[in-house]
Amino acid sequence: MNRVDLYSIGQRIKQLRTDAGYTQDYLSEVLEISRPFLSKIENGEKRMSIDLLVRISCTFHVPTDYILFEKGSARDNAGQALDQVIAQLRTIRLLL
Repeated sequence: MNRVDLYSIGQRIKQLRTDAGYTQDYLSEVLEISRPFLSKIENGEKRMSIDLLVRISCTFHVPTDYILFEKGSARDNAGQALDQVIAQLRTIRLLL
């Protein structure tokens, strides 16, 4: 059975967040959790509920196995391209 490594899980979530161009403030709002709680998850200091794991998985279009054990694809190319477009649109919106 695979051992759960909270630090590695947190780092994968952080990588997904930064790849998508999301701040901790933005992602915590989307996930309906506090920013300090998200920070503690990313640093491996807190565990998350199964419900939160599924919400993170759905937000980034990745399987829960990827978040927990780094198994499977982080996400497909279409998902990565879409996240890049969204990040660029957010930047443009800030400039307007």
